[in-house]
Amino acid sequence: MVRRDGSRAGDMLFVTGTLGDSALALRLLQEGETPGVFLAERHHNPTARVAVARALAQSGLVHAMIDLSDGLLGDLHHLLTPVGLGARLEMAQLPLSAAFREAVARRPGWADLALTGGEDYELLFTTAADASASLISLGHAAGVPVTPIGQLTADNQGIRIYDAAGGEVAFQKQGFSHFS
Repeated sequence: MVRRDGSRAGDMLFVTGTLGDSALALRLLQEGETPGVFLAERHHNPTARVAVARALAQSGLVHAMIDLSDGLLGDLHHLLTPVGLGARLEMAQLPLSAAFREAVARRPGWADLALTGGEDYELLFTTAADASASLISLGHAAGVPVTPIGQLTADNQGIRIYDAAGGEVAFQKQGFSHFS
């Protein structure tokens, strides 16, 4: 079992699969549009990453792990809070499906769904930097892409998001909250 509270400063952050697809499908439905087959499937029939979660846990290389049900930012807070760490996220590294990229090209304001949209049921996990290649290979063997998206920091200053040019992105929304 891999718990939420095992992260360490300097750990790399990884996710499985692609982000924001379910939230994008929901947004399209709310706008009265019909999402394409891929997005509809990601929303109505999400696939829990049980097999790859087991493989990651059995590898002994993962320090902390959580499923992404409340959105990347919301669930990342669950990994950071118990250990008092911060995080640096690289927007350019976020794995986005072709359908997501196409929709955001038409509606740039929806790009935040990759950070805050829930119900993707992908995995977010941390590992030492020197284990990155092994975990990417493990994901490949399991048929699930595993992508590095950032790094944990010792500064405990929350989550900082950076664009492709290295500039910090101001971002307020954190993700889904069951109590708001």
